[in-house]
Amino acid sequence: MKVLFFEDLARDPQATLREIFAFLDVNPIVSIDTSEVRNRSGAPRSKLLAAAVNDPRLRRIARSLLPAHVVARLGSKATELNTGAKPDLDDRSRAYLLKHTLQDRRRLAKLLGRPLAWLV
Repeated sequence: MKVLFFEDLARDPQATLREIFAFLDVNPIVSIDTSEVRNRSGAPRSKLLAAAVNDPRLRRIARSLLPAHVVARLGSKATELNTGAKPDLDDRSRAYLLKHTLQDRRRLAKLLGRPLAWLV
């Protein structure tokens, strides 16, 4: 089993990918373009637009009128433009999670032999 941290991927994607490739015993000397953000998370600016983009009936109609790659590109662009900032976790929820997961987070840090930045 290989455990990875998002923080490492965000800090140095190429090194993290080399580590994954080496673990999988595939050529680690492969250049992967990581400059494009995919599946960015955040709150939709417009719930109506988000629902429309994800509506299978509208996608089916769009695919009957346009080539599939155009529909995919338009859907991706609409989602990208409609994705706003991630909502902050409120203080009460943060305190609850920190309190109720403290022992698990400590055990995980010990098991991995690595301090966890999100242990606090």
